[in-house]
Amino acid sequence: MASDLTPDTASDLPVACTLSAAELRERGEDVVAPLFARAQRMQETPDGYRFDFPAEAEGVRDLLEFILSERNCCPFFTFELSFPSPHESVWLTLRGGEGVKEFVAGSFATLDMPFTRAAELPDRRP
Repeated sequence: MASDLTPDTASDLPVACTLSAAELRERGEDVVAPLFARAQRMQETPDGYRFDFPAEAEGVRDLLEFILSERNCCPFFTFELSFPSPHESVWLTLRGGEGVKEFVAGSFATLDMPFTRAAELPDRRP
């Protein structure tokens, strides 16, 4: 099923999750916290954040399930999964228009992992 959203219109979507406060809290405790506890590091990008995860198959399936679920309640996110050679890690990028970066930072501020700011990143993607 094709989407009518282009990168430009997707960035214009309001940053608002469609879950209720109770659903959001439950999802955070049951899905988001355990999944992102596996992240090895986080990097700031100009329009969001990238998270480095181990590349084992079960973890990758969990990341894909996360994306499939999140896109239903948070259409303002652009999701990217990349598997840089030699495939020892997988990067999940959450990015989008104005406000997305702040939303991600607020949602994941309590994570305990190494952090790199956008200004410290090399000018390339894995």
